[in-house]
Amino acid sequence: MPTGDTVSLITHGWHTDIGLPAEEASGPLVRVRRLFPGARTLVFGYGKRTFMIAPAHTIGEWIIGPFPGPAAIEVSAISSDAATAYGARHVETLPLPPGGAQRLSAFLWQAFDKAPDGTAHAGELRYIAQGNFPGSLFYQASSHYGLLHTCNTWSAEALAAAGLPIRPAGIVFSGGLDERVRDLSRQLTPP
Repeated sequence: MPTGDTVSLITHGWHTDIGLPAEEASGPLVRVRRLFPGARTLVFGYGKRTFMIAPAHTIGEWIIGPFPGPAAIEVSAISSDAATAYGARHVETLPLPPGGAQRLSAFLWQAFDKAPDGTAHAGELRYIAQGNFPGSLFYQASSHYGLLHTCNTWSAEALAAAGLPIRPAGIVFSGGLDERVRDLSRQLTPP
């Protein structure tokens, strides 16, 4: 039975992001929400660090983009819901099962790399740079990007962690995930 909590998959061509209403962020993820006072939605995007921070401009950069490497998470704060900000055709919003927002918050928190214990900033997110959009920031991810662990795989893992019946295995491209999420949305939407 849905709880009223939701999650959004935002598709930008080859890339996907996860949108979480800011008030649904719980546990340690509340620290991220506090970085963006007044945000209605927090958007989390995962990808290869070098590719996300300095977008590709040449064919050579595009070719080496998918090769494995350190990952980053871009957090963007928006003042509306995801569908309004990105356009309804690019966003699919799903209801979460009981406990889904808490599980998703835990997954997202674990996705960030933190300063190690015993350091002056132990447990703090590892900031990288200002994001590509006003109101966005880049942080170091705890996992690595690779051909079999893309932004789309990561988004599928986030949805599965929230308790949605999405299998991340085999998801590499945004179209495969978008199709699965839209099918699930049709199943969850009453006639």
